[in-house]
Amino acid sequence: PLDSRLSARRYRRTPTPAGYVYEDYEDQRKNPFIADKPDHEKNQAELIEELRYMRAENDYLKHMKALNEKNAAKAAKPFKR
Repeated sequence: PLDSRLSARRYRRTPTPAGYVYEDYEDQRKNPFIADKPDHEKNQAELIEELRYMRAENDYLKHMKALNEKNAAKAAKPFKR
């Protein structure tokens, strides 16, 4: 089912000399800091890096929420003929 719409969103097709390799996007979406050491063991540079990551993720989620709301409002409008 790699050619279905759902799978196309879930997998990335990467060309290789032997053909194409399908990589899972799920691995890339995980927060790299969750399995790290506890906050009290991190130095300032690590905390700043994590903060930047979380802010970028928050901005992305806000943008996606706004797009979803815009599309939902557009879909809810009745068609005029």
